[in-house]
Amino acid sequence: MHTNPCVLIDEGGDYPGEQSIMSTGTTLYFYVTDQCELCKQAEQVLVETPIDTPIPVEVVDIAESETLVEQYGERIPVLRMEPQGKELNWPFTQKDVINFLGNH
Repeated sequence: MHTNPCVLIDEGGDYPGEQSIMSTGTTLYFYVTDQCELCKQAEQVLVETPIDTPIPVEVVDIAESETLVEQYGERIPVLRMEPQGKELNWPFTQKDVINFLGNH
C-alpha cells in the first residue's frame, strides 16, 4: 500500500522539458489553464494521491501555446508521461493516478 508523501505540483517551469525527472528518466506534465475548475479538482487529486516517493509534476498552461490548445483544449486536465507518451485524461481518481504511475 502507498503512503505519503504525495505527488508534487511544480509550477516553476515555463514549458515541458525543464525539470520533473523521476529516477527512471520519466517526466510528468500536467496540462491545464488558469480558469479551469476541473483542473483545480484534478490538481487536488494529484496532491492528495499517496505514493511512496514524491514525484515532481511540471504544470503547463496550454494557453501559452496554440499547438497545446489545439491538442489539449477539449481534454484538459491531462497528465502526460514522457518519454512513454502515455496520458491520463480527466476524470481520474487517486487509484487511477497510482495505476498510471505504476505502469511506466
